[in-house]
Amino acid sequence: MAGPVRGLAGEAGRHRGGACLGRGSYPGLHGRRRGNGRTRLGAARQAIACWALVLHSTSYWQELARRSEHPWTRDDERKNASDTVAERIRQALRDDDRAVERPVVDSLELAWDVELAAARGLATAVATTDFEWPLHAGSDFSFGPGFLGLLRSAGAPWAALVEKIHGWVSAADRTGDETGERLRDLMSPEGRHAMLLETGRFDQAIAAIEAGAAMERPARGNAEPPSGPQRFLGAALVARALDRVKSQRWSDAVRDFEEAAAVGASLTLHEKEIGRAGVQAGRALLGNPVAPDWQAYVGPLQRALVLAPEDNELKRNLAAGCMHLGKHARRRRDWDKARARFSQAYELDPLETTAAALNEADTRWAESLLKSGPSSELMRIITTLRKALDRDAEHQPARKALATALQERSLDVALTGARTEAMGLMREARDLLLSGSDDWIPGWGPNDDIANGLYERAVPVDVSDKDDLRNAFDVLAVARTYDAVPGIAGEQAALLARLVRLLCRDENYDEAIQLVRRRPRDAKNQGELDRAFAEAYAGRARRRRDEGDIAAAHSDVRAVYKYDPAHPLVLFGLGETDQLW
Repeated sequence: MAGPVRGLAGEAGRHRGGACLGRGSYPGLHGRRRGNGRTRLGAARQAIACWALVLHSTSYWQELARRSEHPWTRDDERKNASDTVAERIRQALRDDDRAVERPVVDSLELAWDVELAAARGLATAVATTDFEWPLHAGSDFSFGPGFLGLLRSAGAPWAALVEKIHGWVSAADRTGDETGERLRDLMSPEGRHAMLLETGRFDQAIAAIEAGAAMERPARGNAEPPSGPQRFLGAALVARALDRVKSQRWSDAVRDFEEAAAVGASLTLHEKEIGRAGVQAGRALLGNPVAPDWQAYVGPLQRALVLAPEDNELKRNLAAGCMHLGKHARRRRDWDKARARFSQAYELDPLETTAAALNEADTRWAESLLKSGPSSELMRIITTLRKALDRDAEHQPARKALATALQERSLDVALTGARTEAMGLMREARDLLLSGSDDWIPGWGPNDDIANGLYERAVPVDVSDKDDLRNAFDVLAVARTYDAVPGIAGEQAALLARLVRLLCRDENYDEAIQLVRRRPRDAKNQGELDRAFAEAYAGRARRRRDEGDIAAAHSDVRAVYKYDPAHPLVLFGLGETDQLW
């Protein structure tokens, strides 16, 4: 490859450089040319590409030494001369950019900086990196992406050579050497963005990348590193965020970090700066120290925590803010919000103070739900209070509240028929209560607790509601399978009597009579229940008589007098002749 490149370099030297470096004009770069702007711009870019190659071409320096009869062997002498010419070219390009008001990202000056940096980087990489380049140091392997574009446009053989060069640059980058990585960026289509970043022009780089391409946000959980414009946008946002941290523009820095993460940039190495920006942004929003705005304070910290989840200083400061918000909610007795804030504080900073605050809020929340009666949140209450006791096993309010919740759950399970589980839950509840406390009854076991608990749940009841009466009777029936609570049989008889009378009122005699099989035979006073059943049989007897089923009616009449011999039954009228008497 050295031959073709050396030939092109020689052509560049003869037509654009002259024999004496640093003097004379620079064709293609100076003056007003005829022709349209596109032609002038193309000629300028060709000149830029060739001049960058010339200033770093071994062949050019050898030819210059021969013609000027000066050895040009000292590195510092070459560099000073090259820098002088490069600066004169930069000034000429800058003047042209100003004259036509080119945007920075499209300027000839930026194109020159990219070309020059790439040419220098390529020459340095060949001379210094461990990568085995397919040519020796000192050859004419010094050019930028613009010169490669000229080669590609020269035809198929040259285009193939360009692809090989890009392959060598990519291979050098994969060695992990910083020189190779920088060279890859400068040689890429985003070389101008890389130069803007390198020179600290972050705003211009970000604006140019966002305006130049519509980029898709990477999918959540996508482990692939960003590439192309997206990679440079992420790098630009990170660089600007770090610069804003230095200048104490905290909120802007947090926002830049967020946007960088959104395009897939890695923030692993910047968690300390993210945490600092989040904390300081929060402090700036606190406002009046007498009445600080803690809600505003925690906002930037929460956003920063998403980006830097392992920053301990950030977590401690956010935990402090959450504690203040939790205390505010606690004063308003808003236990849901208090629990949420104290829980976050404990997760961030698990100290005794955060644990105690969370346990109190959890217990108060559970107590408020338990006071309202059986709750659909019962399992959630139990889970929450068990966690509270994991944090502090001796927290007595939590122990008592959990015992109450377990008792309620035990009663629910008992009604499903799961006797073993119900007994186990009630034992756990009893173990949580202190011996001698108001909730401790000496000599009782879990069966006593379940029986009495179900009895208390069944009564009082709305005696005008048939469904309530049915449910209460069923609950008492389950309670009796655990223990014989005094008076429970009489209560069952009373409930059943009321239910039978309501059914009779609705002329639902058949259902009322079916309840005879469920009468509590050990109830001491069953007179009211017997009279209710007698009324049910009497009502059905009248109905059967009207339907003409005299035999069935006669059977029901016998049942009436079995339950209530004094029942005033009248079917066809009073008198001894009544065939049903």
